[in-house]
Formats: sequence, structure tokens, C-alpha cells
Amino acid sequence: TGTDSVAIGPNAVANNAGDIALGSGSVTAAANPTAGTTLQGTAYTFAGATPTSVLSVGAPGAERQITNVAAGQLSGTSTDAVNGSQLFATNTAVNNMTNGKVGPFVSDNSVTSTQPVSSGADALAGGFGASATGAASSVIGNSATDNGVANSTVLGQGASITAGLTGSNVALGQGSAVTAAAVPTAGATIGGTAYTFAGATPAGVVSIGTAGAERQLTNVAAGQLSATSTDGVNGSQLFATNQQVTSNTTAITNINNGGGIKYFHSNSTLPDSTATGTDSVAIGPNAVANNAGDIALGSGSTTAAAVATTGDTINGNAYTYAGAAPTSTVSVGAPGAERTITNVAAGRVSASSTDAINGSQLFATNTEVG
Repeated sequence: TGTDSVAIGPNAVANNAGDIALGSGSVTAAANPTAGTTLQGTAYTFAGATPTSVLSVGAPGAERQITNVAAGQLSGTSTDAVNGSQLFATNTAVNNMTNGKVGPFVSDNSVTSTQPVSSGADALAGGFGASATGAASSVIGNSATDNGVANSTVLGQGASITAGLTGSNVALGQGSAVTAAAVPTAGATIGGTAYTFAGATPAGVVSIGTAGAERQLTNVAAGQLSATSTDGVNGSQLFATNQQVTSNTTAITNINNGGGIKYFHSNSTLPDSTATGTDSVAIGPNAVANNAGDIALGSGSTTAAAVATTGDTINGNAYTYAGAAPTSTVSVGAPGAERTITNVAAGRVSASSTDAINGSQLFATNTEVG
């Protein structure tokens, strides 16, 4: 049924473009790309990773063996099929490694003859005097040891994990040591704001040195910066943060000394403003925004509770006002210390307008009334 497909045999079905179904009852399915895999921590990419179609010699539950297959080429770019003898050779080599038989590409030039010990279940030890007695531990390096701590990874001459620790710990480098368990750090409070940290429950410790013999960690890629990131960061990222902190510190100092920052300047050393109302704003020395949503603008300005004015009666005529249910107050002064508001644009004049009007508009009304 597939374009340019081939089906050979009774009930053979080639479903997809370019497919080949060989043999009675053989059925093809869609090609399944396999780009690569990771073995023992090493990523491998596969040749032939983008198949265009499928060759089937059977069907689910009715598979067939393929026999008389010639030995395929073995290389990083080969797409040949391999036969059983080739896989047998690979399996034999793997079994030899599992049984402790060292191949021709492993070399040691140690001056000591103490053999490694890997007595822990599923443990691995390599290097003269290396000791992996903890379960599922890997210890590589002369005289390196996990001291019986399970799930340890120790790499480097004389590297070690202190006995009695828990967790999955790693000691990397000659003489490196893990001497204490991981310490969880759930968060911190900075400037009165509480922050929670990602990675707050560490599974273990990674050490690249020891006390008095620390190592720099170089060539670190820039880590992702977010509230959930657990990436390591490098010096350039911290430098950028430090530069911003320095800039902020300078700006704060200018404000505290009565100066200001770009686009905002002040000239006062009076006490700070206070915004006690929820979502309120107070700008200016001694400015106080008392109620929810209030805005106090200017030195000494204070807000009071909003007063609703629903309407009025003039010459026997009742009028209702727009904006009759104010939610909060904007204050530009205080009782006995009022301010003029200038440069007010002409507001809309209508029964539903809530715009402020300016003096020229009131003058026009007064003139007409007068």
C-alpha cells in the first residue's frame, strides 16, 4: 500500500513508502529512527540514524531468523548488518572485563604491588592498593579508597571518602577527599525577602580537593539562571552580578545622601517615606500613605480615607456625580501644607467624566454664570 513499496509472499503487506515485506504474512511498520545511545556515561551516535523505510521478514509473533549473513563492516560509519559470530566476539570481550581479565590497552606503572580490592557488592577497584569495599562503589587510583561507603565514586591517587558517610559521594583528583556529608540549604532571606533554593536536598558531595589543597574549577560553561536552575555558574556571571550590585549600591548611597538616580532626583536628608496601606505608594521625605491603594506625593504629604460624594442639589436640581465611589486617595500635601497642582490639561466635561478640570475651564463657567 505504500508508495514504491514491495510485498513478496502470501498476505505480505508493505504499509509505508519504500517498505519491503519479504515472506508469507510479513508486515511492515513505520521506520523508528535511533540516533544514538549512552553507555557507561559516554554518548554514541549511530550511522543510519534516519531510516527512510522498513524491510520486514515476519510479523509480531511470527518472526523469522535471518541466516547466512556475511560479517558486516565494523566502524563508526558502518550501516552493514552484523552476524552472530561478531556479536559473540564482543560478548566474549565484555565477559573477560567483567571477570577481571585486563586487556592489552590497560597499563599500570606503579612502584607498589598491592593488588586492588573490590569486596563490595557490584563494586569496582582499579589501581594498586585501591579499595572498593562499599556496595556499588567505583574506586580508581593507587591507594584510593571508599572506606566502605556505598555508592561512592573515587578517582585519583590517594583520593578517599571518609568512613561512615551516607549519600552518593564523589572524590575527583589526586588526594581529593569527601570528609563530611552534604548539608541541605533550603533558602535564605535577603533584604527582608525570603527565597527558596532549587537543589535543596543534595544526594551527596563532590570534592575536587581537600582542606589546604583546594583546586580551581575552570572552563565552566555559563549556567542557566532561573529560580529552578541547579547549574554551576562561572566567574563572568558572578562578575556581571557584582557590577549590578555595585551600581545599585552607588544609587542607594546617592539617594540616602539626598541625591538621586537617573530620571529621579531628590534633595533631602529627612526621614524616609512610609506606605502603611496595602498596595499604597509614598514618595518623598515623611510622606505617608495610610490606606490601601493610596498615593502620597511630595515631602510631608499624607493621605486620609477616601470620602464618597455621590451628588448635590443646586437651585433645586439634583445632580449625581461620576466617580462617586472612590477606592483610595491621592494626596499632594497635608492639612495646613497644601500644594497647587499646575499644568493640568483641560479635562473632558460631561455627566460621566472623571477627568480633573483646570482653571481656564472653571473661569469659562464662571464667566457664563456671571
